[in-house]
Amino acid sequence: FSLVRPEGLVGFEAAGAKKFVPLDVSGAFHSRYMQPSQAEFASFARSFTFSPPAIPVIANVTARPYEPDQIVDNMTRQITSPVRWVESMQYALEQPEPEFEEIGPGNVLTALLRQIKSAAKS
Repeated sequence: FSLVRPEGLVGFEAAGAKKFVPLDVSGAFHSRYMQPSQAEFASFARSFTFSPPAIPVIANVTARPYEPDQIVDNMTRQITSPVRWVESMQYALEQPEPEFEEIGPGNVLTALLRQIKSAAKS
């Protein structure tokens, strides 16, 4: 396929990347560009009282289950923080009898999970 490279992507190759895939996303989610939205969301979220999760919910920002006293902080931090998806899946795989089901179009996450499982075996 043909890829027209925006000026900013050339830096990946200069840094030694062998492969990169530009993501077709509708916003700069999980980046510093979301700081204004993060501040607005933090103010909004603090107006609620959250109950502890009834089932473990793995936070994107810590790759560990939400702690009851950190719910608002984790939700707020994940707006501008990278998603620690590989670490989250590694944590989930360490749990007894983990089950995974991809919801939505495609199977990108299922394929990534397969790679994580394979890497763990080697």
